[in-house]
Amino acid sequence: MTSSACLVKLNELLIRLDRSLLQYVGESWPWIDAESQETLDEFNGLIKRQKNDVARLVQVLISNRWAIDFSNYPTDFTDKQFLSLNFLFPQIISVEKFSKSICDETLSCCRDDEAIADLLKQIAANQADGIARLENLLKNRKTAAIASV
Repeated sequence: MTSSACLVKLNELLIRLDRSLLQYVGESWPWIDAESQETLDEFNGLIKRQKNDVARLVQVLISNRWAIDFSNYPTDFTDKQFLSLNFLFPQIISVEKFSKSICDETLSCCRDDEAIADLLKQIAANQADGIARLENLLKNRKTAAIASV
């Protein structure tokens, strides 16, 4: 049986991922120029992958009969609607890095349950890859902006 301390941390991670700035921006229609559809497609792929990680956490919590708290988006996200994705990238990257640290903390708390530890390692790897992809998208957008001047 999974410890209640581990389940609390899993639910905190679920909230962090499900109510992340990445998810919020995905739901609030970020602005991007017409030539940047590939950037938006990759961004949407990261959103989908994170949603899949959330679904996997939900399954673990349900299987442990945990009363899941999905919480709400932070109120400081409410002014981040209809903004340029380029403007939001640095903020999203910062939030995703913090989410990765929460994932690492959760892993250290849940190491005794091998299946959960494996899941958390996968989620941590997805977070790290997502951060790298976001940083690459930001770098490419900056390079494109400089080249167009």
